[in-house]
Amino acid sequence: MKHSTGRIVLQVALSFLLFVLGIWGLWGGGETLFPAITSMLTGSMERIAIIVISIAALIAGISLILQLFTRGIPLTDIILLVFMILWIIQIVITVIASIQGAFTGGAAFLSFLYTLSRQLLVLGALIVVQKKVD
Repeated sequence: MKHSTGRIVLQVALSFLLFVLGIWGLWGGGETLFPAITSMLTGSMERIAIIVISIAALIAGISLILQLFTRGIPLTDIILLVFMILWIIQIVITVIASIQGAFTGGAAFLSFLYTLSRQLLVLGALIVVQKKVD
């Protein structure tokens, strides 16, 4: 399947992001994965969630790269859908938690918009890469 250059760049960037998030999560940096989601869990439940998300991120990252050279791995679509749902939950929780502080001053508002835009960029990449047609 032929893809546009933009889609290929998004797919490579997303695969690197997911791969790095998976490695960081397994190395103990789970708060970098989904801080809003993991902050709601404690103890062993938090650690289990981080390990599961990290392994899924690694698999998704690797399979997205492989998908550029092969027909793809069927499990990739399911994992990307799960990540898309988790990312939407992360965005909603982050917005709810930080919206009040966003209006305390210009710098706080810009910081809020910057964080939101990064989250939306990843969500957009997840959506574009998951689509089968350009």
